[in-house]
Amino acid sequence: MTDEDSKKTVETDADSAADELAPAEESPDDEQAPSMDAIEADLTTRDADVTADQFLDLESDLAPTAATEVDDSIVARVTGAGRVDADAVPDAFPVDIETDTALAIELSVRDETVTTFFEYPDSGTNERLGRWLATLEIDPGAFADLNGQRVLLTVEEGFYVPIVPDHPPRGSRLGIVGILAGLAFSAAFYASLLVGFVSLWWVVGFALVTLVVLPAVTALDAWSLATETDWRQSPWFWSVLLGIPPINVPAGILYLYYRRQARSLTDP
Repeated sequence: MTDEDSKKTVETDADSAADELAPAEESPDDEQAPSMDAIEADLTTRDADVTADQFLDLESDLAPTAATEVDDSIVARVTGAGRVDADAVPDAFPVDIETDTALAIELSVRDETVTTFFEYPDSGTNERLGRWLATLEIDPGAFADLNGQRVLLTVEEGFYVPIVPDHPPRGSRLGIVGILAGLAFSAAFYASLLVGFVSLWWVVGFALVTLVVLPAVTALDAWSLATETDWRQSPWFWSVLLGIPPINVPAGILYLYYRRQARSLTDP
């Protein structure tokens, strides 16, 4: 090998060594490593999400009385009952509990267990509880009969509560017979006017039926609905309306429609 060839070989080896020692150029497409601040921010966000989920789970466990769906009336079944301290009743519960002890009623609603409350006096029966039991035809002395009973609930301020009438049962379902007869008589009277048939006794009979009989039997039937079903209209309103000719017939038809929608509190 000549001196010139040796010199070229040395230069080539030196260039290769320099290339190996030189730092590699960063590609613009390479991702930069995240900073510590970014890592800490990401961990903080994940921790907050996990904590929020935990609180939501606890909320569902600790608020068994909260309604998850709102309907006009909901069928439930009584599954348990017991006395609890009044402090256990949620502050937002729509019915005031002024006794030291509350009666907690467990209810099964669509595969969900919820709890509602009544006042539990030291002696006797709470008025609201008494009206509810009377509506269900359960004697306070036979309270165990409440177990397994189907009841109607409504939703007030986000809580399931039993539908409890403002008055004990009154009136009679037999009033519907008088309503149907009175409406039929009134309709026949109006039809007779169209054909020109009028007599004194016919008019007297119509006045008696319209102004006396229909209001009386309507009140009898409407009070039965108001205290034994989830019907929440005024008995007096319909009693007066069905006593006003000539609107008593269409008003009576509308009353019968609303009556058909009512659901019994005793056997929903």
